[in-house]
Amino acid sequence: MSNISTGQGMELQEAVNLNIPILVIAKEGSKISGLVKGCNNVKTIIYYNKFEDIEDKILRLNEENI
Repeated sequence: MSNISTGQGMELQEAVNLNIPILVIAKEGSKISGLVKGCNNVKTIIYYNKFEDIEDKILRLNEENI
């Protein structure tokens, strides 16, 4: 979700249609639309500075059972 207008909205809508939980991953400082933030299927948003940080953040979420 770090870039806008790349078809992500369509992918999110398909996940909503299939009732699939959504984990949004975006580079720190990215502007996530209010529509995405307010989507009931979006369970959390992970912001990262370095690409390598994403795995650790996901593992921490898993430990917290989110």
